[in-house]
Amino acid sequence: MVCAFLSPSEEEPMTLQVALEATDGFLIASDRKASRGMRGIESPKAVRTHIRGASSDICKILMSPNQRFVCAFSGDDLSQVWADKLLESCPETFASDAEVRAFLKQTIQALIPQSNYPENQQVIAGVVAHGVSPLWRVNYYANEVIVQSTSKISGGDLSNPAAYLVERFYEPLTVSDLLPLAAHFIVEGRSFSTLIGGLDILLVENGKPARFLGPDEIEKLENRSEEIHAAIIRLLAS
Repeated sequence: MVCAFLSPSEEEPMTLQVALEATDGFLIASDRKASRGMRGIESPKAVRTHIRGASSDICKILMSPNQRFVCAFSGDDLSQVWADKLLESCPETFASDAEVRAFLKQTIQALIPQSNYPENQQVIAGVVAHGVSPLWRVNYYANEVIVQSTSKISGGDLSNPAAYLVERFYEPLTVSDLLPLAAHFIVEGRSFSTLIGGLDILLVENGKPARFLGPDEIEKLENRSEEIHAAIIRLLAS
């Protein structure tokens, strides 16, 4: 399978992503915009859905064929290399958090040269396995791969004012109840940067196949986000 890959010679893109742990699974939301060119690389195990072929519109959430491992990438091209490699080499399942942590750290560490490696890379990893923490943040900082398990993860442009929404309003609710927050985070974030655009949301609910929301569902959430924005303005002005 050919995955979208961004050329390092073009303009630096901006990404906005969030992953939220729910009481019945987790969800990951991301923008779709890439402001650089694209070329193809082979990624036989990664499943990337509904790429529409435009260099400014890619899916930044990848899923393994067995739907038990998910990656969302932000940073520059190298973070996508991380995500592709994790999906290509991930085991069928994990028995413990220690196994997940070791797999993530060792796989990424093997891709990093000794010096001159950019430190703005991040991958959000989602794991579907009984008794294992579902969400993991993988960063590279000070010549070390940092792996953390956490209930909420923001990725990409963390200086975007929309980041406040997740920090202020996240609570451990169901996947369906967290959907409006995840969508509103991305939609509001788009208003602060022309380098952020589009919306993808992946739902992973216990006992159900993982799935990306369809265009009609995305449009409904975007419209609801606009209504939330308008309602807040009215309340603040009253």
